[in-house]
Amino acid sequence: LDIRRVYYSKRDDFDIDLSLTDEVVEAILTTRPKAIITHSYQDYNRNHSMCAKIVDEAVEWAAHTTLHENAFKVSTLYHMEINSLMTQPTIMMNITDRYDTALDALKKHVSQIEKADGYYLRFYDARTTLRGIQADCPRAEAFIQIPTKHVGPFYPENHVSALI
Repeated sequence: LDIRRVYYSKRDDFDIDLSLTDEVVEAILTTRPKAIITHSYQDYNRNHSMCAKIVDEAVEWAAHTTLHENAFKVSTLYHMEINSLMTQPTIMMNITDRYDTALDALKKHVSQIEKADGYYLRFYDARTTLRGIQADCPRAEAFIQIPTKHVGPFYPENHVSALI
């Protein structure tokens, strides 16, 4: 998957709340990513939707110049489909050439794959096929691009005198 660094929290899987935001801010300030992909608010798993909120908040606060001397503004934030189909995705990415790699990575998530008689593998197959039909390719993933919250006196580059 070409991952350069993995961050682990010492928390239990079900100990997800907004207090985790500071850990994510620190990861952003350390790695300074151009883009971040996280879960979707539309996911029925409440930990996934809470994770989306945490990441959204962290993206905002990592850019806050009054809080961090090394503040960093993430350019692009995406929410991804996992357990629930997004009603109005804004981006479809052709993953045809990477489908097998993605499927192999999913299979390594043993604690989830063993649940519900193979549901997650079947759902991934069906979802990427459906999104592929919508994107006019064999396999695709859907995302929603989320506008980053960088407006106000702490983000002078977003001040404009006119829209036109």
